[in-house]
Amino acid sequence: MTLPTSRYEPRHFRSHGVRRSSGLAFKLYSIGCRAPGAPDDLVEVAGVVAERELPALAEAEGDHHGLGFVIVHEGQVGTWLLLHWWAHEDILCQQMQNLDDAGDFRPTTRPLHGCVWEGIVITHEHQAWISRVLGGAPDAEAYLGDTLPAGTH
Repeated sequence: MTLPTSRYEPRHFRSHGVRRSSGLAFKLYSIGCRAPGAPDDLVEVAGVVAERELPALAEAEGDHHGLGFVIVHEGQVGTWLLLHWWAHEDILCQQMQNLDDAGDFRPTTRPLHGCVWEGIVITHEHQAWISRVLGGAPDAEAYLGDTLPAGTH
């Protein structure tokens, strides 16, 4: 067995508010290796891609709740876009895309879930779903307002 030799280095996280498209509302997050994080133009492109693709993905799966979150992560060796939506009461669905050489996000066919930094956002969103939707009276706006604080994590 060979274990990783690299060390964890905190990255820069930001929330970019809520975006809405075709009956679906999602929180938009960015992660970057350098301060202040992913550049604004990359975040905007990610938001446009998510607005275009996320509603159709949620409809294709069915039984979705019109809520989700998106992560754009400018890493050291690539840029990733993770589209997430909630369906079937308690199932988190995901499509992962990466930025190709032409500058377009393309779905990956690799069996990837997310890296340790993206896991920070995913863990926060799991807890927000439990506390704001499954933990009592479901409140979509409370869920959308519950975001991971900006900063290094």
